[in-house]
Amino acid sequence: MDLRVLEREILEMKDRLAEQAVLIEKQAARIEDLEAENAAQAEETAALRTENANLKEQTAYLTRKLFGTSSEKRDRNIEGQLSFFNEAEAIATPEEEDVPPLSTQNRTRKKRRTHAEQFKGLPVKEVLIELPEDQQFCPNCGTKMVPIGKELVREELQITPARGKVVRYLRVNYGCPDCKTGESGSEKACIKKADVPEPVIPHSFASPSAVAHVMYQKYALSLPLARQESDFKRLGIPLSRATARQLPGHHGELDRLLF
Repeated sequence: MDLRVLEREILEMKDRLAEQAVLIEKQAARIEDLEAENAAQAEETAALRTENANLKEQTAYLTRKLFGTSSEKRDRNIEGQLSFFNEAEAIATPEEEDVPPLSTQNRTRKKRRTHAEQFKGLPVKEVLIELPEDQQFCPNCGTKMVPIGKELVREELQITPARGKVVRYLRVNYGCPDCKTGESGSEKACIKKADVPEPVIPHSFASPSAVAHVMYQKYALSLPLARQESDFKRLGIPLSRATARQLPGHHGELDRLLF
């Protein structure tokens, strides 16, 4: 074989060996990276398992606290925790006797209430539905028919929304015409005036119903005065929140007048 050909083959073999060495180094580095990644994942998996176990214990503890028995004599020993305060109770508290199971009884279904029972405290208004005048004649003989009874068709619940109205008090003054003309012999005219009911709040347009409405909305329903002002505007009542704020302030005088 020619010497040059042999040298060429040797050089090519050296190049292939160098390439194989580089490839082996890369594979070794890749294996080290994979091993390090695998170790990190193993540590992360172990941490997640520990956290999962802790969460399970917390869930079991909270479930017992929330849905368990509320007796003070229940066992408060929790797995994994030491008990330092139950030794005296364990000695002093006798063992509970076995309680026989209660006999099950058939539950009777609650009777459904009628509309009359539900609305027994409300006033009732009856609406009579009558035949028109021209239809109150017998189709057989033409005789005018007479009512023979009433039947209940349905019942409705009607709610009347709040409405405002102005109550104007006009006092009538009375005078004696004879005293005015002097025919009665009196030198002075006689005039009488009717007694006027005392207002709830002096020099105010507030009525008992208005004050009670504002106080009920504010203190019982927790409705702010700004919301009440908007409701009054929708009803056509020009009552500002500043005016409404002054009404509950006279509760002492209201107690004196009402009670």
